[in-house]
Amino acid sequence: MINKALVRDKLALLMQYLTELQQVASHSQQEFEQDLFVKRTGERTVELVVECAVDINNHFTVEVGGRQPTEYYQSFTEMGRLGVITPDLALALAPTAGLRNRLVHAYETVMDDLTYRALQRMIPQYAEYVRQIDQWLTQRS
Repeated sequence: MINKALVRDKLALLMQYLTELQQVASHSQQEFEQDLFVKRTGERTVELVVECAVDINNHFTVEVGGRQPTEYYQSFTEMGRLGVITPDLALALAPTAGLRNRLVHAYETVMDDLTYRALQRMIPQYAEYVRQIDQWLTQRS
């Protein structure tokens, strides 16, 4: 059974992170690349956004789908498969799990320009994620 209060709290936290990410995105790409504080703030906020969403995804996939995904990427595709979010949105968000992994684990050098462009895209995509999950919860009240 979905714990709606828990999910709504996580959605509120995710919106807070998106507001913070918007502040980073208001800087130019050059400022992002040259200002270590702005860059690190952006990178860490990207991590927090993805981790918060994966927490939500895991709750849904266990409670609705009966199993927990083994990878962050899969948690998004499962949300699309379950109909909690659209498959198109799931496929758009799933690669952010890879960005998060590269940032956290330093699998490879993450190019600043790619991170900057990704965080620009993440803001509207994750806002839509919040909207779709909120709609799913509301329809099942």
